[in-house]
Amino acid sequence: MTVLLDGGGSLGLPVIPSFVAPEDWMAGTVTSYSSTTGVLVANIITVEGSETYDTWNIYRAPTPGTSMILVGTSVTSCTIGTGAKTITIDVGLDLVAGELIYIVYASQVGMNKTGMILTIASDQLADQTGQTWDVAVLVPYLNLFLLEVMNLKPDAYVPTQNITLVQGPSQALPVNAISLVDAVCNMGVSGATRGTPIQGVLKDSLDDLVPDWMTWTGDAVVQFVATDPRNPKKFWTFPPQPASPAKIECVLSIPPTPITSSDGTFPFDDSYIPAAVDYIVGRALAEETSIPNAMAKSTLFMNKFMQDLGLKTNQEKQDTDKGK
Repeated sequence: MTVLLDGGGSLGLPVIPSFVAPEDWMAGTVTSYSSTTGVLVANIITVEGSETYDTWNIYRAPTPGTSMILVGTSVTSCTIGTGAKTITIDVGLDLVAGELIYIVYASQVGMNKTGMILTIASDQLADQTGQTWDVAVLVPYLNLFLLEVMNLKPDAYVPTQNITLVQGPSQALPVNAISLVDAVCNMGVSGATRGTPIQGVLKDSLDDLVPDWMTWTGDAVVQFVATDPRNPKKFWTFPPQPASPAKIECVLSIPPTPITSSDGTFPFDDSYIPAAVDYIVGRALAEETSIPNAMAKSTLFMNKFMQDLGLKTNQEKQDTDKGK
């Protein structure tokens, strides 16, 4: 692993790319190390970040200007901070008091989808602008991508969960849900007993077929769930729910949890990775008014983002209309 922790400064050590682990390391000297127990005590002088992690790589930096040497990994957690730090690492190492070491966060699974997306986007941006881009900027752009995808394709992230109904026909989605994708089945009052399946229907159709359906006697077993595309946060149950309503299992369109770091979980399937890269690059270029042709380049990447999702841009729609 070739990394540079001091930005190419006085030590001249290899550097961690900003898109991989910009704020997840500690530097200091060995206070003591037991080769039989693996207990390492270090006096930490310089840090980046404040997180707690379970896995760390320990690097030795024997000579300024030379590459660091990976000597071991931790088996206990540690919180980034200055002062005395104690962690348990591999046994049988030859670390001695006074040695300069770096303790660098190491993902247990290596670079995941999020890290790969940020890495590719950072490389693309460097090609376009000649500048490097920090993860502190790119991660928020990735979260904007998640929201944009949910706006354009609400079925991109559709977890299944129980909804507790209320008395009567009128029901509401959970506050974090965008829309109801499907009502699966009845789950009983307890929510633990899978029951009969539920049919979906448009509210206008149900109104035409059974005009007085909202006044029917309540029944905890739902036969139909009616929806109205003009009001996606609301749905109706038929028959209406009684005084002791039940629960139903539903597939919901819900915005995923925001990503907070380069090793966060990417919530969509792999087919969305190209779109994520193109969106991040396009969004970043749109902010760079000082770079020649940045906006034109941004437009190209944003158009590619739409194509990745299988959607037409406004210009493509206009060209199609002209061809009719």
